[in-house]
Amino acid sequence: MTFNLHRILYLWAGVLVLALLLIIPLALWVRVLGVLIAACCVAWAWVSLRLRAERQRGSVRLAEGNVLPAAGFRHPVVLVCGDGLDGLFGRVAAEQLALRVTEQGCYVRVPSLEQLLVVTDQVLAVRAGWAGQLGVMFSVSPGAHSDGAVLAGQVRAFSHQMALARKRGVALPLLLVSYLQTLQDEAPWFCWGIGQAEVRVCEAGACVSLDDWQQQPADSPRQAARMHASVQLNSTVAWLHEAVLPHLVTRNASSLAATCAVTCVSALPHAVKGNLWRQWLRSKVALADHRETVTDAVLPFPDPLLNLLPLGPLRSPVQRASVVALWLFAVAGVVALASSAWQNALLLRQVSDDLRRYSAIPQPTQRNQREFLWRENAVTVLRQDGQRLDAYYRHGAPLAFGLGLYRLCVGLCADAGAGVVAYAGAYRAVL
Repeated sequence: MTFNLHRILYLWAGVLVLALLLIIPLALWVRVLGVLIAACCVAWAWVSLRLRAERQRGSVRLAEGNVLPAAGFRHPVVLVCGDGLDGLFGRVAAEQLALRVTEQGCYVRVPSLEQLLVVTDQVLAVRAGWAGQLGVMFSVSPGAHSDGAVLAGQVRAFSHQMALARKRGVALPLLLVSYLQTLQDEAPWFCWGIGQAEVRVCEAGACVSLDDWQQQPADSPRQAARMHASVQLNSTVAWLHEAVLPHLVTRNASSLAATCAVTCVSALPHAVKGNLWRQWLRSKVALADHRETVTDAVLPFPDPLLNLLPLGPLRSPVQRASVVALWLFAVAGVVALASSAWQNALLLRQVSDDLRRYSAIPQPTQRNQREFLWRENAVTVLRQDGQRLDAYYRHGAPLAFGLGLYRLCVGLCADAGAGVVAYAGAYRAVL
């Protein structure tokens, strides 16, 4: 929700508190104190929200030439972190946010894993309506790391950041992406869900199974190239299951619903010497990879896979604020009804006790003047009860007895016979 909607909700809550102070029977000084506390709380909330909005909006520094899409943008907004950020967004200062907007969605660069929560808060500060559209793309490639233990620590750190974000109520569906350097010209996206065995190939707006993709071309050279790509894909999948996924899902079981994706590129801008991929090839097939690193290589964005992200319902900020306002009204209504019911019950109990006390006094005799005094005091109390009930009948019941429960309680008691004794009996005793 926007900060203006937050302010309106705080004001609405203050109005409901004032209404409750008028309905619940309290001493005058308690009501005045409650009004002052409610006013101070609303004023403090308004000021703190304004300062927070200015601070967060000032912290969102976009790179030159980057502009956030309009608030009505309804495509996925993906926070990108991990390896190969320079190949995706180009070289950008660490304190600035870089964007790439395509027809399928918007990508936001996260400079480091520790800043995932910060960037999430910054984006929601200026686009509160994007909470249901946010997702995370974690790029991890075997060619970018030379130490498996360091990579495992980074994956666990990322999993921890995801868990913290989800505890705040932001779903952040995960897209785990890996780039593999090959000599193949054709580079579709291979994707599968964690815990699923079937691998699908996404290209040209369609997703087909891996077997169908291998059999599609009629010429032998393309079939051989696709078979070679499938073998490399199997090796990459095996490496991910061995070096990445165990550390990703150990402490955060909800990451099991993530989507994995692999694509082949001709050059990696973030490849290092003696990387894990070369170690993997050497240990499995005893082959050495001596390709050079291209520092200015450009990596593709996973546009064909954005429709696979399980995004939340796209509710507008006004709709969410309306739901919160209705819940606040419901809570205040329950408190008011409970107070009114309690006051009506106390009134009926008081009148009934006064009647029983009058009925329990024996008929006075001339020798027992004390019984005359008791009966006279009881009649005085009943006369006061009768005047009170008559005032409620003529001028209406006070707010403390209102909300429809005063007449409801009278009707229910009358049906049971208690109402006749409690109300009509009071007048009869006075007469």
